[in-house]
Amino acid sequence: MKYTNKLPNVVFKTIESRRTIRKYKSVMPTEDAIRRISEVPSFILQDFIIPFTLVILQYWAKERAVNIINQTYSITRDLAILYNIVPDNLKEWWRNYMKEFIKTLGGAPIMFVGLTDLTYNRNYHFSVSWMIAQAMMVQARAEGLDTGPVGFSAKTVEEEFVNYFLRMDYNKWQIAFVLNCGYRDEEPLSRQIKEGIYEIH
Repeated sequence: MKYTNKLPNVVFKTIESRRTIRKYKSVMPTEDAIRRISEVPSFILQDFIIPFTLVILQYWAKERAVNIINQTYSITRDLAILYNIVPDNLKEWWRNYMKEFIKTLGGAPIMFVGLTDLTYNRNYHFSVSWMIAQAMMVQARAEGLDTGPVGFSAKTVEEEFVNYFLRMDYNKWQIAFVLNCGYRDEEPLSRQIKEGIYEIH
């Protein structure tokens, strides 16, 4: 028996259908859906206590965040690396896709930003933060929404984002994850997944 079969079917189907999405419709999710997704961290933090803050960005605030993040070249770099593993028949499509994604970072109507203290106990705080991010992505899928992480690595840009945009102390709060959220406007490429599940009796 596979371990996945032990999950309730609705939970398994939710996890199975979750994909990373990089292009979104402009339709705003409902307030109830956003509220339920934003409540997810509180459940994780009951057992894994870390300093953590979740910021929800929408409308002009989300557009401002995109402009700040786009000051770093790391997103373009990461997409260019992925270009090397895209099949030859899709490379032209990927080039156009890259250009469009970089302009708006996918155009998602909602952006969730998770912040924690990475100056102390960095690995643990980062791991728990991403546990929260994963749970939020599953909850978003249960709401009929999709998500996609936005990764960037530029300390000066991150410091501007935290200090001057969010008006938080960068010495205390650093970005653990950024998640786009909304209704998908694409069907992601299908990938073959190889299982690595072993049973020992």
